[in-house]
Amino acid sequence: MLEIKNLSKTFNKGTDMERQIFKDLDLSIEENSVLALIGTNGCGKSTLMNLIGGNILPDAGSISLDGKDLSQVKESKRSKYIGRVYQNPSMGVCPSLSILENMALADNKNKAYNLSPLIKKDKIGYYKDLLKSLDLGLENILDKKVYLLSGGQRQSLSLIMAAMKDPKVLLLDEHTAALDPKTSQLVMAKTKELIKEKSTTTIMITHKLEDALDYADRVVMLKEGKIYVDQKTKDLSLDDLASLYREKSL
Repeated sequence: MLEIKNLSKTFNKGTDMERQIFKDLDLSIEENSVLALIGTNGCGKSTLMNLIGGNILPDAGSISLDGKDLSQVKESKRSKYIGRVYQNPSMGVCPSLSILENMALADNKNKAYNLSPLIKKDKIGYYKDLLKSLDLGLENILDKKVYLLSGGQRQSLSLIMAAMKDPKVLLLDEHTAALDPKTSQLVMAKTKELIKEKSTTTIMITHKLEDALDYADRVVMLKEGKIYVDQKTKDLSLDDLASLYREKSL
């Protein structure tokens, strides 16, 4: 279980730009569940994602995973337990490296580097098998530089890389927002397959209410750093959610 207790975060303390995002926020996320995090811009969604991922640290409170407090653990160490796919298709990959090199980097995450080669020949078949699951033919172009791939291909590769080491928590930060509708549907379908296969606890930021209902078990809506809606998706229709969204956006 991912458990957030009494979480507080203020930016630019002591200045004219001081802004409190969270004060004593509590949120628990069950293991193997998918939570959709929604709300208008500026409500705290990305800040909460960054706090969970370790990009920023809280002023107070705790973020615990299976009883282990991670709230003051650096992002590089936290990535052992938490995978992330970003909105920008290039942020989860190294565009100047090949597909094979990116896969090897993800495979060696959190390992001590030495003089041994990054790419081990006996792992190439394993990488190909992972890429085959995307049905994009990436396993046939392992030497291609990632910057030459389409946004959908890069985001699909990011997804595979983020889940490769079986993280306990997967953070999806509007990971289809930069994609066209057709590619977005493809990436969401692959996301659903991967989450089901890995049984990964997942938090997904989305502005697409249909995706929140179709892919998540639970919806949490934030407004001004507070939880205003917290309901199971099975109890909501699209009209219900749209009405709540309009109500809480006012």
